[in-house]
Amino acid sequence: MAWINRDNPDSKEDGSLFSPAGVNNSGWVRGFAPPPPEIGRVLSSFSSSANMGDEWIFMTSRFLKIFTIAAGLTWLAQWFYNHFELFVIPTPIIVWGGVAIFIAMLSGCVGSRQFLHYVGEKGVASFILDGDNSTVFKDIFIFYKAEFLERSYKDNLESASFLYHAIDEEKCYFVWQNAAFEKKFAIFGINTHQDYPSPPQIKYLFGCAAEKAWTHHLTRTVGTFIKADRSIFFPLALEQGWVSFEGDNLRYQIKGIGGGFKFAEIVQIGRSHQDLIIKLFFVESSKEEILHIPLIGFPNNRFFFSILELYTGLKVPTKRPVPNKKLQHFVPPPHMADREIFYDRMDIALSYSKRSSTNLLIVVIELNNLVFINHSYGRDVGTNTLNIIGDRLEAAFDHNEHGVARMEGTEFAAIQPDFSSHENIEIFLATIQQKLSQPITVKNKVIEPEIYVGHGIFPKDGKKVDSLLKIARTRMYSKKYSALFNLQRHSYKP
Repeated sequence: MAWINRDNPDSKEDGSLFSPAGVNNSGWVRGFAPPPPEIGRVLSSFSSSANMGDEWIFMTSRFLKIFTIAAGLTWLAQWFYNHFELFVIPTPIIVWGGVAIFIAMLSGCVGSRQFLHYVGEKGVASFILDGDNSTVFKDIFIFYKAEFLERSYKDNLESASFLYHAIDEEKCYFVWQNAAFEKKFAIFGINTHQDYPSPPQIKYLFGCAAEKAWTHHLTRTVGTFIKADRSIFFPLALEQGWVSFEGDNLRYQIKGIGGGFKFAEIVQIGRSHQDLIIKLFFVESSKEEILHIPLIGFPNNRFFFSILELYTGLKVPTKRPVPNKKLQHFVPPPHMADREIFYDRMDIALSYSKRSSTNLLIVVIELNNLVFINHSYGRDVGTNTLNIIGDRLEAAFDHNEHGVARMEGTEFAAIQPDFSSHENIEIFLATIQQKLSQPITVKNKVIEPEIYVGHGIFPKDGKKVDSLLKIARTRMYSKKYSALFNLQRHSYKP
């Protein structure tokens, strides 16, 4: 497996550039061509076998071009015949000859094109291939050539304010820029919020997968900074200021107003119409403050969110209600609680543990590679994968009366009352992770879930729901990002 050397991006340290370890040819989806070596090990890819929409768009374009050429040749022959009478060709022959030319040219494009989108650890690529796998067009982008990714929406002012939300038919742009904010690569797609893989939806999922890989790339780049508590700097859009992580502190300069606070003083992270809202509580003064960070045009914002989650142990919300718009409500798997029900059950379980002086274990689980699953196989397969993970989690906790919940997006949580302090917590969590990480077969596709687990124990780690969730998430994020910092990879097979 190869990794980018920041000082020498073209280096080939640690072996070949493309290393599909454990993947045999029979495991590839029909129609896949060999991935481009420039982007390294493939995390996600989509073939024309599941992407016929793009094929038909291409064929329609070819149809119009061929029709124009055939009609032009027919008209030209007729014009010569009418004006010069250089040769005498009966009109039916001219007409049917034009039709024959059209059919012959059309037959050369039907079924002869594949549209392939690849996402790798080092970059992304789009290909158009002929039937014999000869390249008609290719567009390859290597991550080290850019510094910033700006994700924006062009529908209206409301949708431009959100990273993830639930407006129907969101037009989404992913634009990578260099240090001078010059565009280096772009992906445009439309989030239809449907499972059906339409061409715009596929491009949107391609963009999401590319953004996830880009975030991993940035995380690996700054891994040594994080481990050494060195500063990480995030410029805001439109010269509105900056935010930086400095050891245990967050510092900022936003619209001419500067300040700073400790990450431990952040008690809640929310979203408004245009801003990220950070709620602070200062123990010494018992005062609360609110910090608004503008999201519109904020480059590398997903990377910022991921590092903020790592430092605080708090989940950055992925959806916020949008006024006067139809919302997309997620539906947990059958018999599984949602966030609100989970909090109610946690309160009951905590009350019982306090009265009985017993330990209460809370476990937080995250499916980390859902965006790659969605891109490789479609959103319907991703939804089924989430449901199966939920079923496995319930079975792993013996279907206890408190059960499990899908908190938000790819995050689950579970409660284990009367947890014995004599049990080895690491062995218990490793067993849970192993059960959830077993391959899943959905629609003849073999999925390998990438699972990370964190925990909190009452009363040792906290006495309130939020404090237990915070310590559990902190441990889960630490495991996830430690894998990135140490260049360890979960085996993902497209």
